[in-house]
Amino acid sequence: MKNFKIGKKLAVTFGIIIVLFLVAIVVAITSLNSASKNFSDFYTNGYPVSVTTTEMRRATQTGLKNIALSILTDDVSESNSYITQANEQLDGLAASFTFLKDNYRGDKSLIVEAENTLDEAKPYRETILRLAGNNQNAEAADMLFEKYQPLMLEFSDLMSKADEA
Repeated sequence: MKNFKIGKKLAVTFGIIIVLFLVAIVVAITSLNSASKNFSDFYTNGYPVSVTTTEMRRATQTGLKNIALSILTDDVSESNSYITQANEQLDGLAASFTFLKDNYRGDKSLIVEAENTLDEAKPYRETILRLAGNNQNAEAADMLFEKYQPLMLEFSDLMSKADEA
């Protein structure tokens, strides 16, 4: 390069810069395509599953709150309103299980175990709500805290694990 004229030196240097610029463009386009595929996968699979598990935990908490409120009130009509709201929240979880079974990519035994836990809790919920509707609040509260709430906490933990996976 010592023997080149200044024009030739500038041309070689400029050529090297152009080649490096083209390499940088190819690397950037490749990286953007890879990121696009990852984001697309996240928004079509990961994100909807995460939202579903979060909504299921929220519905469980809302249903549990409505059950507790139905027990705490002495007004039969207000208690029945809370019972209806609790049933709406908790009965709506079945459709979410169908979605999770089709779209969840992690250990599907978590989903099956969560569904079994919810199925196991349903007779307790029905009994608690029947007792609350009959204003037998002490018996309903005992069953809520001894039988139903531990199962619902287990369900919520399973949904959290599924969301983390």
